[in-house]
Amino acid sequence: MATRAISKSKLPVLTTILLQNLTKNPITRLQSSPNPQIPPMLPNCHKPSSGFKQYHDGRPRELERQEETSLAAKVFEVIQKQDWYKPDVYLYKDLIIALAKCRKMDEAMKLWESMRKENLFPDSQTYTEIIRGFLRDGSPADAMNVYEDMIKSPDPPEELPFRILLKGLLPHPLLRNKVKKDFEELFPEKHSYDPPEEIFGRY
Repeated sequence: MATRAISKSKLPVLTTILLQNLTKNPITRLQSSPNPQIPPMLPNCHKPSSGFKQYHDGRPRELERQEETSLAAKVFEVIQKQDWYKPDVYLYKDLIIALAKCRKMDEAMKLWESMRKENLFPDSQTYTEIIRGFLRDGSPADAMNVYEDMIKSPDPPEELPFRILLKGLLPHPLLRNKVKKDFEELFPEKHSYDPPEEIFGRY
């Protein structure tokens, strides 16, 4: 019943703090250690005093640690089942990006589908990290599926996802040529390079 007393106006900030605290101090750690140590703050971490947007800068540093992203996703699933839950695109964004950076693409796409069912749309950064994650895992077909979804998005695409694809699809010229054609139509003032694959290294 305590959760029902939470003010809905404070829900986004409280939810974010809950996710951050749980990922910093998992329950299993509290049980195994009578005096758990709080991990030191990472350099350049922001300490916002107020405002929902400040908690969601697209760089969920604590969630990016691989051993904690799955826990954060499970906490979010619990929150979704509460009667006071409202769809929150910023929480989706933070979790999806964190999972993609940890190469947990199945979990990231599970949240992606859940987000779309709630009529929320990813932004350019979310598209970029999902595309990058699939390319990193050697799944160009999945990266192209996300790309097609991005092209149909109500928001105009940005340049960076195209650059990531043009770089990652060098071993797949047919797919790359399609992306290159779209890129040149959407960004006629920009130029796409075609250097040898070995120049790039990893993306």
